[in-house]
Amino acid sequence: MNIQGAYNVDMVMVIDKTGSMTDIIETVKRNALTLRRKIELELEDTARGGIAALRVRVVAFGCIGEDRNNSFRISDFFELPEEDTKFESFVAGINAEGGGEESGLNALAVALQSDWLDLGRKTRHIVMMFTDEDSHALEKHCHSPHCPANAPRNMAELSALWYGQKISQRGKRLVIVGPTNSVYDKTIVKSWDRTQFIPIGRGEQSLDIEGIVRLIGATISSQ
Repeated sequence: MNIQGAYNVDMVMVIDKTGSMTDIIETVKRNALTLRRKIELELEDTARGGIAALRVRVVAFGCIGEDRNNSFRISDFFELPEEDTKFESFVAGINAEGGGEESGLNALAVALQSDWLDLGRKTRHIVMMFTDEDSHALEKHCHSPHCPANAPRNMAELSALWYGQKISQRGKRLVIVGPTNSVYDKTIVKSWDRTQFIPIGRGEQSLDIEGIVRLIGATISSQ
């Protein structure tokens, strides 16, 4: 791998942990640790460089109204491969359970407010979201004590995070694997730049990991 031409990637995986996501969560768990190598091989195979450094953070979410204190499981960034074991342990601890009106937009806000590193032109800040249900409006639980700190109160404030100074405007990418006819494909993907949407199906076989890896590789190398 040509380190000089490689990318410095920060990735936040936003994962719906409600009961209907059982099969998909298990698929994500099995592929989480090989993600770096798969993306790296995709970049090398297409002569687009490689990965110089990869940090991965996880934001797992449920339903603020139902899960209360257990609505979110949030990690710090893990440096891979050096912290493979810690990353694997955290991901293994995510279990699909519960249900209700899901707090996906709140989880997305947590991801956008990550402690991103900006190392120049080859920096990429990627948010990868997996969910099978629409999100409740941000207004609904914005005053709840179970809502994450600094949570946006509406879509305008969430959009301001996407276009803000914390995340790299050149290097940001958002890939959502989610339901159609939702806030994700009807609002976010249509109005935000540098976004991609993949319709989600049902069951374990509905998640095309290899296709997702190809898409991530393409978004990393795109200008």
